[in-house]
Amino acid sequence: MPNWEGPYVVKKAFSRGALILIEMDGKTLPNPVNLNSVQKYFTRRNKKKNEKMKSKRRGQGKNPQRAP
Repeated sequence: MPNWEGPYVVKKAFSRGALILIEMDGKTLPNPVNLNSVQKYFTRRNKKKNEKMKSKRRGQGKNPQRAP
């Protein structure tokens, strides 16, 4: 038996790390969970997009902008 449940979608995120999750069929989980207790999941397509966005934020994209 796996030691995880899901996948879930984040419906709402609160400032102190609490998340309201929903199942893939739209059913909301009854209790909020802590951000530290969930694992991010990316499909291959979204993973590439996410990595691309991170590298651009660090200035390592195709056209990095340097500070004057």
